[in-house]
Amino acid sequence: MLCAAAMLQRTRFSILLWGAALLFSMPLASFSADKADFWSFKPAEKPRVPTVRNREWPRNPMDLFVLAKLEENQMHPSPEADRRTLIRRVSFDVTGLPPAPEEVDAFVRSRDPQAYEKLVDRLLDADEVAAAVCWLCRPESSAVTGTVVHADGGFIG
Repeated sequence: MLCAAAMLQRTRFSILLWGAALLFSMPLASFSADKADFWSFKPAEKPRVPTVRNREWPRNPMDLFVLAKLEENQMHPSPEADRRTLIRRVSFDVTGLPPAPEEVDAFVRSRDPQAYEKLVDRLLDADEVAAAVCWLCRPESSAVTGTVVHADGGFIG
C-alpha cells in the first residue's frame, strides 16, 4: 500500500499545482460577481441533519440524508440485501471480479458483526487493488489524460 499512498500524495500535490496555475492564469475579469456565487467559491458549511418519519431505518447520519430525499419523493428504502448479495456486490465493486465460492460460503456463515467491514478492508488491501490504484493515480493514466498507452510503448490519444 506504500505505492498507493505515495501516488495519492503525489496526485494531491499535482492537483494543487494545476489548480494554482489555472487560477493565476485567468484574468481577474473572469471572476465576475455572478461567478462568485458558484458553489466552489463558497466556504464549506456543516449541513443541518434532516428529520425523517422512519426512525428505524437509518444507521448513521448519512442515512438520514438519503432517507429524507426518499421520503420527499414518496419512496421507501429497498430491503436489505442478503449476505450472498453483499459479498458479490462489494467484490465486483472493488476488484471487478466475483468472489470465490469459498469466500461466499465463509461470509454467509460468519456471525461476526464486523464481517462486512473486514471484507471491504481485506479487498482494498489486496495487492491487485493497490496496483490498480497506483496505475490510475499516475499522471500518464488514460483516466487522467485520455490517452491510451499500449504495452509496446505506442499510444493513442
